[in-house]
Amino acid sequence: MFTAEPQDAVVSKNSSVVIDCGVPAGWLRDMEDAGPAPLIEWKRDGVLLSLNGENRRSVLANGSLYFTSVQHSRNERPDEGLYQCSATRPSVGTIISRAAKLQIASLPRFELEPKDVAVRVGDTARFNCLVMATPAAYVRWLKDDLPLNIEPARMIILPSGALELEQVQLSDQGYYRCNVSNEDKYRISAEAKLNVHSELEEGGRPEAPNFLATPRNTVAIEGTRVTLECAANGHPRPDITWLKDGTTIDLDHLDSRFHSVGSGSLQIDAVTEEDVGVYQCRAENTEDSVDVTAQLEVQVPPRFINRPRSTAAHEKDDAELECQLYGRPEPTVQWTKNGELIIESEYFQIINGNNLKILGLVASDFGIYQCIGSNPAGNVQAAASLTIYSSDYDNVTSSNPMDLTTASSPTDDSGTREAVAPVGSSDDRQTSEATQTDGLMTPGGGGSGGVDVNSEGSASLPSAPRDVEALIVSSRFVTLRWKEPVRTNGQII
Repeated sequence: MFTAEPQDAVVSKNSSVVIDCGVPAGWLRDMEDAGPAPLIEWKRDGVLLSLNGENRRSVLANGSLYFTSVQHSRNERPDEGLYQCSATRPSVGTIISRAAKLQIASLPRFELEPKDVAVRVGDTARFNCLVMATPAAYVRWLKDDLPLNIEPARMIILPSGALELEQVQLSDQGYYRCNVSNEDKYRISAEAKLNVHSELEEGGRPEAPNFLATPRNTVAIEGTRVTLECAANGHPRPDITWLKDGTTIDLDHLDSRFHSVGSGSLQIDAVTEEDVGVYQCRAENTEDSVDVTAQLEVQVPPRFINRPRSTAAHEKDDAELECQLYGRPEPTVQWTKNGELIIESEYFQIINGNNLKILGLVASDFGIYQCIGSNPAGNVQAAASLTIYSSDYDNVTSSNPMDLTTASSPTDDSGTREAVAPVGSSDDRQTSEATQTDGLMTPGGGGSGGVDVNSEGSASLPSAPRDVEALIVSSRFVTLRWKEPVRTNGQII
């Protein structure tokens, strides 16, 4: 695969950024003997970038994509998206990289801000501070407009940004606000007052537990840390316990990935699929016991169980490329040939889950095939080459399993052929694919079929195909059907 793959990035608008891409490792070993260096191109959201004449974006000598200034406005977001690089060698084919997300740093308005609270001495006080920032915001708290001195024994800023004060004291009374910041900007929340009353003022009467914070339904990626927040007051002070699917969680086990943080929140380190379930926060004192629940879902990035393997087959045989993945949710699987998406048809079939079967191989079916799996947690891809042996040539071996060409044009029993080829591209490689007919390429295209040459050195070409008809026209492909020409210049393969 590539020596360097594009990686997700978050950058500030108007800043510069480089998205990495390195030539496939297998191509480095024989570049000196195999002609020109690979052509590196880039796609954004599946569309080829046209960088000719651009000053703001360019492809570096090593193939990486460089932005001198990332553009972003409220109405236009020309640079955000999923980026893939493709590497092409005329004698080999095209391979595409993983997709990487480029995001612009943002700090939107608060979703939750602190509000006035009144508690007794010894109770828990909590102030919310939630903003959905990219990247995550750094949260600081102010008391009476001065930085709050966090006492670790009884104060904590939770991952959501909320501030919890346990065993509140009279000296904690005052005005609180949070300051959130990231690469984009900073924001200061509204001000909230903490009123602290002594037990004598409240009369010390018993109270059933009441929740200050309840856990939210959460979706996490495997291996990350999750915090389910829960806090409660009452008199006497309630005990908080956690249950998963109705079974109490032992938070005292030394090797446990489950920990209590703050006044009663549950923290899970390195979540796994086994952690999926319903979590129950229970607050209990002598007056009552109250519960609240939340669902935890864990997403697992796609991973290969079986990768496609390079293979060889004879013309007119069928070929099957295996691809088996696991992920949660189940990955969406796509196949490409030389960087172009394969559309399932009667010739290209998806069988046995995600395997690609090609029926009635023709010489031009050889190339680089990639299986790409993606779900909300990530994406992976693996490549394999398909080599085609002519029916009368049984002892061929390939010194380079990636030494391939492009495009497909299967035939049916009626003598009518259908070809599927990319359209709308201006580069020479894709133009030659689009002009392939009946195993031949127009000048500049090369091809898998032979062309007779007369004694004067000029080509004796077949006449034009008859009744050419466009069956399917899309932004990426056109499907054509035609009848054999009057003069075929040889047997139709």
